[in-house]
Amino acid sequence: MIKINNKVIVAILFLFVSFPLLSDEGLAIYKVKGKTPGLTLMIIGGIHGDEESGCIAAKKYTDIKLERGNLIVIPEANAPAVREKKRFVNVDMNRIFDRDNGTAYEYKTVDEIKKLISGSDAVINLHESTKKGSVVMIDDKKLKKTADKVIKTVNSSTNKIKLVLYNYRTASKNAEHKEQRKSLTYYALYKKGIPAFAVDLSKSEASLDDRVAVQSLAIDAFMEEFGIKKL
Repeated sequence: MIKINNKVIVAILFLFVSFPLLSDEGLAIYKVKGKTPGLTLMIIGGIHGDEESGCIAAKKYTDIKLERGNLIVIPEANAPAVREKKRFVNVDMNRIFDRDNGTAYEYKTVDEIKKLISGSDAVINLHESTKKGSVVMIDDKKLKKTADKVIKTVNSSTNKIKLVLYNYRTASKNAEHKEQRKSLTYYALYKKGIPAFAVDLSKSEASLDDRVAVQSLAIDAFMEEFGIKKL
């Protein structure tokens, strides 16, 4: 009788646990499909290994149930760096999206992420920093309307962190941060024509739990903007 119950329990648990697809490079990828067709939003955490809140928040969406639309979720884009709790191991993964070759594992992982970006309708990249101020970052003013709506939604839902907009104007001749031209969001927007946003929270402004909560609010707000509906 105990053996039977154990088997039943295992079967039930199996039904409710979400298992990732593993790329050739060991990248854990979760694909969540809604009951009805819709846009696909890609959620990326852990592109820098010392930015914990994005990883934790993204994991919450790996087994979510959707009424409409789809998600591609990568909670730990740079898993080795996440395990070591450092920004990167060999090279900064968010500074090599402009390159197609390299021997370090980060280049191969970026190649995998690029393929997934091509199958998405929008991308959000979850970050943290030690700088003062928490922002939704965009590379071009054409993304401002969507970013402003997300910021308004998040700020009206919490007083833990207040988001503001930061436009890198990355493609402009006098851009202050030209290194952003090597980033994931720039690649998605200018190479693939896919709107891409970064949520960058200040570690000094709130606890880890509060930062995870705000990252989750931002994900929800972006889902709403792109018509992706939870069950």
